Order: sequence, then structure tokens, then C-alpha cells
Amino acid sequence: MACPNFRALLDFSLGNIDDNHAMQALGIDNDEDLFLLMAQAHLPMPRLPESNLSRMADDLTALRK
Repeated sequence: MACPNFRALLDFSLGNIDDNHAMQALGIDNDEDLFLLMAQAHLPMPRLPESNLSRMADDLTALRK
């Protein structure tokens, strides 16, 4: 069974949860600690959720019109 802390870090890394949910699950209260834990776990920094990427692409497309 996976460690709940690692699962929270992995979910954050994959963009499944945001930084606030990750910090709450890990019992920490600042971004610096979160990113240090990410580095210690050898996980990549998070990706934006697909919905955010789509919205950003739509915004950029609208600027060209």
C-alpha cells in the first residue's frame, strides 16, 4: 500500500489536486515545504489541469482575433 503522503505528492505532481489540497493532506502550511517535499520524493513539479490549459489556449486564441 502506498504511503498517504507520497500519494498526496504524486496527485499534486500529476495535477489531480491543487497546492492547497496537497498542503492540507500533508499537514504543512507553506509552498516552500511542499516544493522541498516534491524534490525529496524525486517527483516532477506539477502540471496544470487540462481544463486550465484549455482555458489558457482559448484565451490566447481570442487575443489573435
